[in-house]
Amino acid sequence: MHLPQRSLVTPTRRRLGVLLAFVATAVLTVVITLTFSDQASSEHDDRDPPTVRVSALPHESGNLSVAVQLQQANGEWGERLLPRYRVVPVDAEPERWLPSSGVETELSEPEERPLFCIVAHGDRNDYFWRLLRGYSRQAALDNNLDVRFSQSTSGAEQVAEIERCSADGAAVIAATLVAHEIVTPALVAAKEAGARIITFNSGYEHSILSGSELHITLDDAAAGRLAAEEFNQHEATGAMGCVIHERSNVSLETRCDAFDDAYSGGEVVRIYLDEGASADQVEATIRARLSDPEEPALEGLLTLSGSASLQGALQAVIAAREELDRDVKVGSIGVNLSIPGLLTDDFRRHVLFHIDAAAEVQGYLVTAALHMSYSYTTTARFILRPLILNATPFVYSLEAIQGNPDRLAEIQAGLDARLALGDEYVD
Repeated sequence: MHLPQRSLVTPTRRRLGVLLAFVATAVLTVVITLTFSDQASSEHDDRDPPTVRVSALPHESGNLSVAVQLQQANGEWGERLLPRYRVVPVDAEPERWLPSSGVETELSEPEERPLFCIVAHGDRNDYFWRLLRGYSRQAALDNNLDVRFSQSTSGAEQVAEIERCSADGAAVIAATLVAHEIVTPALVAAKEAGARIITFNSGYEHSILSGSELHITLDDAAAGRLAAEEFNQHEATGAMGCVIHERSNVSLETRCDAFDDAYSGGEVVRIYLDEGASADQVEATIRARLSDPEEPALEGLLTLSGSASLQGALQAVIAAREELDRDVKVGSIGVNLSIPGLLTDDFRRHVLFHIDAAAEVQGYLVTAALHMSYSYTTTARFILRPLILNATPFVYSLEAIQGNPDRLAEIQAGLDARLALGDEYVD
């Protein structure tokens, strides 16, 4: 049974009426749930009900003494509460319930947790975002935080969610800034209404305008340069396609710009996909581009996160291999370890590298940052510029991954568990 809904800070005293049944043989321990009979009992919340356990102590005389213990929030049992009438005599009448006297204790209402909101852009079914949500949810569980996560490809829907969070009294709101022209005014209004603001993922260039005090992101320029270095080290030459799966995402343009600056083997051209394109749609778009005689021949492709982008690109280069009479090489920022063909010869033949896109880091840290910002003693309006936390990307070792299929299966099982956690946010 749920506790009555209350907003009290000080503990409330309630009488616990507990009916006990015993047999005069061994120690008896029973776990029961508490019920309350005050005027507010018709109002319930979703918190777990409290539990008590009843213990009996046999005496040499054959009598039993009884006590009650409340379970604490950390799972430990509190002190034994001794009813005034607590002895079951050895000659008690069989098959008859014997009530103890009541005991009084102070039950503190669970501390109300502040509401935290995360408002993200992107396709909620994309692997990157599912994994980010999973690690966000893990951080919320680890820190006992009340986090509301929303996600939409529509800037207007992001604004509506920010306004709803502000109206509901959210203590801290975290948001992405892909649609910064639309989202920024809503964040500023929420800050003026009392919420602290942090930002993450895309748009750190615009975070200062949003009133953000902290921005957590992948270093997109570093990721683009690292991708170019990988192609250079593999002695790749010829034109490269930089595949952009979100046309309005300035961070993806930053990755392509840095890739273009650092790649020494030829020119870099941008390939724009339709928003939310499936792997098959990506394959069709890229294969058409690879086969177009009017465009520069592409010798390689860089995908910029988005599991459909990598899978579709790989499908396209395999399908076009005989027609092109060459192997188009693929590199990616971001990887889905469950992508079909990860351990196949075709994959080894075409894919050169994967760069970490920091989904796990961003998900966990932005959620922990909600708590940190809430606890931060410096007043938000004193902070004129946000602190930028840029995650430095790294390259996965494909040889190590492909050489340890059993370990890969273990890792995938762990990631699947996080993906399921992340889906709890939106299902």
